[in-house]
Amino acid sequence: MEFMRAVREAIGPDRRIMIDCGVRNRWTVPEAVKRVRAFEEYDLDWIEEPLGADDPEGYAQLRAATQTMIAYGEREWSPAGVERIVLTGAVDVVGLDPGRVGGITGFALSCDLLEVHRRQGNAHAWSTAIDTAASLALSWAKPVCRQLEEQPFKGPLQADLIGGAIVHQNGLMALPQGHGLGIEVDQSVVDRFQIAR
Repeated sequence: MEFMRAVREAIGPDRRIMIDCGVRNRWTVPEAVKRVRAFEEYDLDWIEEPLGADDPEGYAQLRAATQTMIAYGEREWSPAGVERIVLTGAVDVVGLDPGRVGGITGFALSCDLLEVHRRQGNAHAWSTAIDTAASLALSWAKPVCRQLEEQPFKGPLQADLIGGAIVHQNGLMALPQGHGLGIEVDQSVVDRFQIAR
């Protein structure tokens, strides 16, 4: 609560707060209800995966007991998986990663499902710069995607692969320019990290 209070005071009343609980934090349903209700005092916009990646029954209980939007889904491997979690009625924001959900086509089809069901998308770009470029282009193309979860640690597959990492400027990311995804892949970086089989 002290951390939430400090964040709200630091960013002011007009900026949104999202909490991503990460892969190692898994609260019980009662813990999640108690914490999310307490965080709502500070206008929490949404919370991601407080119960882990796949607990539709638990998320339904959390959704019914709180006002905050619930986010999960970034580990889904197909539009059918996205549809499965949306049909539970327990998710408001679905994390979509083109590197996991069937590439650009799977991401686009998933966004179409979210639009039909009036859910929000969150582009998840957590691997290479190619994944980030695809997430960014798709976010601009699909109105259900209102933000992009950017990889904050720029290793060589982010920074070197395309001759410079894709980064936000004051919280905003520009429309990609040029052909395709607006990037050119440095083949020498691909060769450097390729694993021979």
